[in-house]
Order: sequence, then structure tokens, then C-alpha cells
Amino acid sequence: FQKKFPLPVRMPKVVVLENLSEEEELDITLIDHAWNGTVMDAYSKITIGFLNRVWQKETDNKGVRRVLGEGNGDVQVELPDQPRALLLHAGRAGKQGAHRGDVVTHVDGCSVAQLNAGEVLKIIEAVVASGTDRVEITLNAERSVAEALKRRAMAIAEEMQDN
Repeated sequence: FQKKFPLPVRMPKVVVLENLSEEEELDITLIDHAWNGTVMDAYSKITIGFLNRVWQKETDNKGVRRVLGEGNGDVQVELPDQPRALLLHAGRAGKQGAHRGDVVTHVDGCSVAQLNAGEVLKIIEAVVASGTDRVEITLNAERSVAEALKRRAMAIAEEMQDN
């Protein structure tokens, strides 16, 4: 079933960093990346290599093509070249499932979409400076992932209807 209707490579998740203090340095590092604004992005593995070079490998998986539709199935859901912040170093968040290359989409429930890494870090630092000892970071809750999951559900429903 997973082969026929694959999930996106980056699924949404939430990590909670607790027992934070202003004196303690945040143990996460973010890096800037601009994305192409397409649904295929959800199925494209993000790799961060030497000198923090970011690249994405598009899949040629038949199941992905089945989910996204005929042709190349690559539908625009955002304007191209929108900034986003990727995790370069996950630190304590890594113990909760955060990975290098995950996209930071929300901080304490507020969207940080279309912000660069520096702006997102300032927001996280401001939350910590406000006196709270915890911050909730949502990863990969992007429009591309949401659209991919919606299309996957529709493809599964269509398959079930045919059987």
C-alpha cells in the first residue's frame, strides 16, 4: 500500500524544547533555503552537504506520479523562490524526531512560513526571552505536504471506489 500510495518524505511533526533559559544557548541551527513552490517538493529529499550546500532530489517513483496525477504532476501551490528555514543541526530536538533538512513552519503555533533562518531564530529567542521555559516548534507543516497528503487521500479513495 505504501509503495502504491507513498507518503511525503517529510511528514509534519512537533518538537517541544523545555527547561530553556536565556543564558543557555539554543542547540539548534537553521539555514536558509528557497523552494520552488510545488507539490513535488513534499516528495523531494532535502540534503545539506559540504559548506552547507542544500539540494533536493526529485523522485521518479511511480507511486508518487500516481498520487500527484498525470504528466509530471508537479503543481504550483506557492510562488517560487519563497524563503524557508531548514534545520541544519537539531540538537535536543533530534531526540524528538527532528532531522537535518526538516523545514521549520511554526513557532508556538504561529506561522514562520516565508521567513528566513535568522528571522525564525529571532522569534524562537524572543519566546525564550519572554520568560517561558519551553518553545514548541512545528516542522514540515507546509502547503506542499498538505497538498500531497490531500492528493494521496483522493487517490486512495478513488482506488477503493474502483474495487
